[in-house]
Amino acid sequence: MLRGNWRLISLCLALASDPVFGQENASGVPSEAPSVEENQPRQPNGGAGAPSYPPIRIVIEDTSEAASHAEERERSADEHEASDLSAQWTAAEGAQRAAASAERQEIPAWVQFTLAIMGTILAVIALVFSVLTARRAERTTRAQLRAYVAAESATIEWDKATPSMVVRFSNTGQTPSQTVFVSNGISVKRTNELPFGSLDDGGAYDAIGAIGANTSDAMHQVDQLDFRDKFDRFMRSNDAGAAFTVSGCVRYSTIFGEFFESEYMFFLEKNDLSGDTTLRRAPRILHTYMRVKSR
Repeated sequence: MLRGNWRLISLCLALASDPVFGQENASGVPSEAPSVEENQPRQPNGGAGAPSYPPIRIVIEDTSEAASHAEERERSADEHEASDLSAQWTAAEGAQRAAASAERQEIPAWVQFTLAIMGTILAVIALVFSVLTARRAERTTRAQLRAYVAAESATIEWDKATPSMVVRFSNTGQTPSQTVFVSNGISVKRTNELPFGSLDDGGAYDAIGAIGANTSDAMHQVDQLDFRDKFDRFMRSNDAGAAFTVSGCVRYSTIFGEFFESEYMFFLEKNDLSGDTTLRRAPRILHTYMRVKSR
């Protein structure tokens, strides 16, 4: 009877000294209560003479509702972790696809860039050719329309017993010349000298006015004093190879503001004289319709 009372008293003391008796721990997992032996008061003399009992293990089990809540929390944590992993995997796959797409687009981008540069170069070349073609067409048009003035003939005309010399100029162009200036000189040379040497242009220019398009009747009378002096010497000469020459240059401007000049040289021998006499062109190379900077 006494032994049974001691067991009941020990059980009551153990339950009263446990602060978590009948409560859930913070983690929701059943916890083990300390043994009765650990919570028993120390006996004097090391517990000698006191009865010894085996420890009693007390296990507190959760209710079904607490266990359900714990399982729900674990399931929610697992789902959240799985969702995070899925999002990370999706992001990684997206980054990989973006990198692959960028790599595939690199070659087409370079091709487009190269084609753009080539297209720009071709456009510049086409523009240059267009400008050159336009300038060539403009020069061609001007060449077709501008004035072409040159000496047409030189004639010795007799008024009774007095000779005079007249040089006629023509404009074979499609437009009139704006201004015309003439220089000329008279000399007596040997026939074999005609292809060589410089022209005798007198060094001074006389204005004769504009010459209309397709006109060949513009006249210029040579200085009579100089002409008669040189012509008289030519007639008195006994040299059978002597030649009477008139030479010079005509300089003119066009409606396009350009300046040109043409050289001329005519001659006659004594055998050519008979009334009004037209001089022959000298057998030499002359510049005609040559562009010059200004008058």
